[in-house]
Amino acid sequence: MISPLRPSRGFTLVELLVALMLLSLIALGLGGAMRSISQTQERVDLRVEQFERQHTAVHFLRSTLVHLSQQRRTGAQARPNENPYYFVGQPQEMQWLGAMPASIGGGGRTLFRLSLQPGTQGVQLILQYKKWEKSANDADWTSASSYVLASNVQTFSLSYQRTSHRDGLQWLPAWDIAQLNGELPSSVGLQLITSDEGAWPLTLLGLRQPMAGGAAQGGHVIGGSR
Repeated sequence: MISPLRPSRGFTLVELLVALMLLSLIALGLGGAMRSISQTQERVDLRVEQFERQHTAVHFLRSTLVHLSQQRRTGAQARPNENPYYFVGQPQEMQWLGAMPASIGGGGRTLFRLSLQPGTQGVQLILQYKKWEKSANDADWTSASSYVLASNVQTFSLSYQRTSHRDGLQWLPAWDIAQLNGELPSSVGLQLITSDEGAWPLTLLGLRQPMAGGAAQGGHVIGGSR
């Protein structure tokens, strides 16, 4: 005996609503996961960019300080009881005479100045540089070229390491060559905090020590050539 055909049963409205709700929850979960992955990637990219910028700035500083010159001031440039070298070390400013690496600025003896200055992006850490003129008494930084190392600076300080047989290692907030028997620091410490990147890793910039007899001959470039 053939049984009569029964009409197929479809989904009820409640079942459809439940299915749509489940699909919505799955879509929201997938969307949140994708946004989280995207934000994580953006943070990683930003951190890598910040690291590369900090590395470039520190490398630039190291490449100029490693060629620090012990050229003494002579003639009208030398004043009694004052700094005999082209080096000034203050808590938030440093000036020195060095050799610009040929790969960066064409080489040659160059005056450098590291200091804080107001800029378009808040307070900026600026490295200024200009060709050294032996006849010039004091550097005119208004005509100097500049390189922005960091922007939106909140905290910046320099410290100077002295190495002596009697006192050992000392870190000084400023470097007074006249009171330190004409010595130059063995290292420079740099601490920097910006609102964009937070605290930079503590940076130590080593200065190569002069060769024996260099000062008596009128000075030489540490790590470079005269």
